[in-house]
Amino acid sequence: MLTPSFEKQISRSHCQGLVMVELTIMLPLMLVLFLATAELGRALYTYNTLTKRVHDGARYLSQNSLRGNLQDVELDQDEIDKLKSLIVYGNTSGSGSTSVEGFSVSNITVTPWDTLYFKVDINYTYRPMFGSRLSLFGLGNDINITIPLNTSVIMRGIN
Repeated sequence: MLTPSFEKQISRSHCQGLVMVELTIMLPLMLVLFLATAELGRALYTYNTLTKRVHDGARYLSQNSLRGNLQDVELDQDEIDKLKSLIVYGNTSGSGSTSVEGFSVSNITVTPWDTLYFKVDINYTYRPMFGSRLSLFGLGNDINITIPLNTSVIMRGIN
């Protein structure tokens, strides 16, 4: 018959080995879930930044787009260029670093919506920090994991 202290030693060492096996199995899964959550948070942060920037730019253009006695919206190319610089760089001069990595003035379109309104669109492709393609290691075609982030605002010209 085994003594109680010897039984505790056997079960304790057995449990320590079992914990290492469980850790070996669960650690990769936990890391994948952690990185996926971080990437989703980063995508939402980028979308929020783009949404705030398009609203700020549209507000700027709404105050600088009314021309003439009829108070119709007239989209001057100089004002549109300033709007795009404001959205991308945070200032109308177009200097400094971009607000979002890979974001440029070519991602922005401004169109007249009505005689008093205009629309500002942003079409940006979000690229995860670990690459834009998910490899299946030869088991099929790679999966494109870029996310199109589109935001727009329609605003009225004001004095």
